[in-house]
Amino acid sequence: MARRILTLNVGSSKVLLAEYAITGRGAPVLVNYGAGDIMPVDNDALGSMEAALTPVLHGIMRETGIKPGRVNVTLAGQMVFPRFVKLPPVEASKLEQMVCYEVEQNVPFPLDEIVWDRQFTGVADTGEQTAVIVAAKVEHVRGVTDAVSAAGFTPEIVDVAPMAAGNAFRAGYPECEGCTLLLDIGARTTDLILCEGGKIYTRSIPAAGNTITKELAQAFGCSQEEAEQLKLQRGYVALGGVEEDPDEISDRVSKIARNVMNRLNAEISRSINFYRSQQGGSAPVRVLLTGGGSRLPYIDRFFAETLQTEVAWLDPFRCVEADPSLDSAALESDAFVLAESAGLALRATGGAMMNIDLLPPEITEARKNRKRIPLLACGAASLAAGLVLCAFAARHDASNARAKSRILKSRVAEIESAKAELAEAEKAVDAAVARHEEAFALLSSRMTVQRAVAAVRKSLVKGESGEENIFWVHSWETLPDGGGAKIVVRGWVEDVDRMKKRLNLRGEIDELIRDEVKKSEAVADAQLGSRSYIKATRGASRSEMNVIVEFPLTLRFAPVLPEKKKPAAAPAAAPSGDMDEGGAQ
Repeated sequence: MARRILTLNVGSSKVLLAEYAITGRGAPVLVNYGAGDIMPVDNDALGSMEAALTPVLHGIMRETGIKPGRVNVTLAGQMVFPRFVKLPPVEASKLEQMVCYEVEQNVPFPLDEIVWDRQFTGVADTGEQTAVIVAAKVEHVRGVTDAVSAAGFTPEIVDVAPMAAGNAFRAGYPECEGCTLLLDIGARTTDLILCEGGKIYTRSIPAAGNTITKELAQAFGCSQEEAEQLKLQRGYVALGGVEEDPDEISDRVSKIARNVMNRLNAEISRSINFYRSQQGGSAPVRVLLTGGGSRLPYIDRFFAETLQTEVAWLDPFRCVEADPSLDSAALESDAFVLAESAGLALRATGGAMMNIDLLPPEITEARKNRKRIPLLACGAASLAAGLVLCAFAARHDASNARAKSRILKSRVAEIESAKAELAEAEKAVDAAVARHEEAFALLSSRMTVQRAVAAVRKSLVKGESGEENIFWVHSWETLPDGGGAKIVVRGWVEDVDRMKKRLNLRGEIDELIRDEVKKSEAVADAQLGSRSYIKATRGASRSEMNVIVEFPLTLRFAPVLPEKKKPAAAPAAAPSGDMDEGGAQ
C-alpha cells in the first residue's frame, strides 16, 4: 500500500497544499493538490497567521478532498535568516562549538527568541567545509505551526522555500555540472539559489511580482487589483532596443516591468559577485526560473540578455511523478509553483540533499516523548516487578530493611550538608559573574567608539595615489545615549567629481561611503543626511576659491559582544563567517 505524504508551501500571498504517494519504486507521485490566496499577515501580531492561514487550509481541503494528516511545511524565504560560514579544517568535536558561536554573533535576535538548524557541506579535510545556518524567530514559526495544527494537521518538518527548491533541482538535474542559478520569483520576494556541486547559497531579494503591480498602480492611478489584472492581461518584459509596442498601454506596462526587472537583475549580479568572492564559487552557466512571477512573458529572454547565459524553467516533474488522473493542462500551468512542493516531498523519501528543520522546540520535544512511550511502558512494568520483589524481601527480612533505613538516613544527612555547601558555592559564582559582567560592560563601551572611528576612516574614499583620502571627518559628536555618533564628512567637490569619473560611479559618492561604513562589523546602522556645499579657499596661497561638499552621517554602534548573557567561548581556530551582502533583515 502506498504511503501518504502531505506538503504545505506557505508563501507571502499564496498557500499550496499537495498530497503525494510513495510507490514501490520510492519516487513521490503527486496525486492531489490545491492552492488558495492568503491575505497579508503581520507575523509579530499574536494569532494573525492562524486567522489568515487556517480558513484557507479548510477551503483547500473542501475543494480538493485532501484529508488532514502529518505534513511537511516550508516557510517563505523572507521569514528566515540564512548564513553561510566557511570553516577551517578542525576536529569534528569543535564544529558545533564554532556554529553556536556564529549563531550568537550573526543572528540579530537572542538565542531564546529563535529556532535554528545547520547543515555542513563540502569536505572538512581540505578546508572547503561550509556551515549552512538557517534561523527564524520562534514566534513566527510557531504562528505557522499553530495555524496548521488548528486546521487538523500535524507538522512534521518545517523547511524553508529556497532549500526545498534547491533539493528539487539537485534531485531532478543530476547531470548538470558547474554553477546553476535558480530564481524563484514570487509575489513579494525573489529567492536566489546558487547550486554548485555540494555548495548552496541563497538570498531573498525584495523585488518580485507585487513590485511591478505597485508601480503599475502608481503609474496608471488605479487600485492594486486593477493593476494586477493589467499586468496579467497586457504585461510582458520589454526587450532591449528602441522598438515600441503599437499599443500604448501595453508599451507602458512592459517598460515598467523592465525597470523592475533591471533593479532585480542588479541585485542578482551583486549576489553572484559576492558568492564568487566570499564563498569561492563560480559564475553560473545556466539559469532556471520558477515561481508565479516567472510566468511574465519574455522574462526568460530578459535574463538571457542581461546575464549572458542560457535560461529555462525548472521542471518539478523531473524529481517527482504526476498521477495520470490529474489534469495535464493544469499541471503544465501550475508547474511554475510546484518546485518547492516537490523538493519538500523528497524529505520523506531521503532524496533531499539539504535537510533543514525549524520545528518549534515544544513540538520537537512532544515528538520525542511519543517515541519514548513504549520504553516508558517497559520501564514501568519492570519497576512494578521490582517493587513486588522488594516488598517480598522486606517482609521476610525486616531486620535487613531496618539496617538499610539507617544507612539511607545517614546518606540523606550527607546530601543535605552537601546541598548547603553547594548553595554557598553558587552564591560565590554569581558574585564572580556579576563582577565579570560589570568589567565587560566597561571594556565594551570603550572599544565600541574606537572600532567605529576606525571603520569610518577605513571607509573614506582614497585618492588616485591611494595614499590620502578625498574626504575627511570634520566633526564627531557622540549621541546622548552613547550608542552612536553624528559625524560630518567633508571633501573638495573637484576631487569628488574626478573620483566619480574614475570609478564610473552612477550614484552619489556619499551613498558609497555610507554603504562601506555599514559593511563594518563595528557599525550596526548608518543613516545619510542631506548634503550641502560651502565655498572655501584652497591651496598654499589661500587665494583660490573652491567648493566643499559636506554630508552628515548618523551612526549606531554595534556592540563588541552580546550583553544579555555570557557568550560561548570562541574556539581556538575562529571561523570566518561571511554575512549575506543583501542582509536578511
